[in-house]
Amino acid sequence: MTENWLRIGNHGATSPTPPAQIRNKVEEINAGNTFARTLQKTQQQNAKATVGQSITLSAHASERLRSRGVVVTEQTMRDLSHAADTLAQKNAKESLVVVGTVGFVLSVPNRTVVTAMRLDTAEPSVITNIDSAIVMAKS
Repeated sequence: MTENWLRIGNHGATSPTPPAQIRNKVEEINAGNTFARTLQKTQQQNAKATVGQSITLSAHASERLRSRGVVVTEQTMRDLSHAADTLAQKNAKESLVVVGTVGFVLSVPNRTVVTAMRLDTAEPSVITNIDSAIVMAKS
């Protein structure tokens, strides 16, 4: 029969531990799961801190939109803000947000559009350094 070993107190001393004591220790650890709770609470607070804040267009993104003939409406900005709120809750950092036929690369923590491109052109679009994507429904 295999003996179960668990270090409890005594700073390094080990001795055979009965299964019930192991079970109790595991339950104690799981019940106290403070790290997971703290992490979840912090993530929720961080997501709430940015909800509803406006979206900024970087100079690069503004130039790309202008040169590609993309008009950004108030509805598009609302869609981007909603996408940023959703992505922040998922702890996204750099995301592709597709609104209609336009792709926006969004820095979620900064709520800033980094660049943008038309997706309805014949040329391929390679998008790197993103950790997530969201496709917004047409409004």
